[in-house]
Amino acid sequence: LSLSREEAEELIASGKAEHEVIEVGRTSGIEKYASRYEYDIKIKTVVREYRYYCDANGQYHIPADHRTDVRYGTNLQTMAVALYDIGVMSNERIRMMLNAMSGDVLHLSDGAVYGFISRFSKKIQPDIDAIETDVLNQQVNQTDATFITVNGVQSYIRNISTANSVLYVGMDKKNLDCLNEVQALKGFRGILVHDHETSMYHFGTGHAECNVHLLRYLTKNTQDTSNSWSEDMKHLLSKMNEARKKLMAEGKDRFPDAEIAACKAEYHRLLALGCQQNESTKPKWARDDERKLLNRMEKYSENHLLFLHRFDVHS
Repeated sequence: LSLSREEAEELIASGKAEHEVIEVGRTSGIEKYASRYEYDIKIKTVVREYRYYCDANGQYHIPADHRTDVRYGTNLQTMAVALYDIGVMSNERIRMMLNAMSGDVLHLSDGAVYGFISRFSKKIQPDIDAIETDVLNQQVNQTDATFITVNGVQSYIRNISTANSVLYVGMDKKNLDCLNEVQALKGFRGILVHDHETSMYHFGTGHAECNVHLLRYLTKNTQDTSNSWSEDMKHLLSKMNEARKKLMAEGKDRFPDAEIAACKAEYHRLLALGCQQNESTKPKWARDDERKLLNRMEKYSENHLLFLHRFDVHS
């Protein structure tokens, strides 16, 4: 992204950015100069004083959240929450960063940072409930899990996504017991799109295998084996996805039956070709991995190709 003089001068004129002038080489009697601009940010610690004046009866009406003489402001707390949520930073690192940004004027503790995040979590519970309701009311949801480490122990964050909402759920394990505690899964009665998580087949009423993930596996197989079937399969699925987008733009919600039949026939032809090529694949580990991929694509073929029948399944 290139920076322009016009944009810099517009920011100054609008007052959206502080205008700071640094004069270089100026001597008496010289007024002519050439300007060069520099974008930067300035971080400073603010002590904001609230002066609550008493009423006619001498009473002070101070809100409950300001009952102590000193508190932390909303900008500071918002930044801490953003670093925790978006930046996925630990309380300790957030504390260290904010203290350093203040020039070590602030003396935040890990407990203070935890308090910011805990209070925010309680305040947004109604929003989380609304997102969960939206997820439960969808016909199709996407879900995936990401590894995280909590106090040195491997854990997971599961996301359940719609076109408008994303629900994140922390989980100790990916097993069925933990998944059954997620109401957005347990109570869901639609189609789940996922990366071949067999545990997901215990939830919802239908399933689509994620073909975005599948394309990665096919790419890896081509790189590992140099066999042609996986590259051709990538081309087939990508071509059908582009055709799907075109039909959707025309207001259609599925492929014609003849195109569905032709795509399925080609899908299974390529799997048969893959089985033939797999017999001579070397080394052994690549042959074994390829065989597992072929078996999976055969067994779950209807799940991989569900997007042909339903355009609301973005797999």
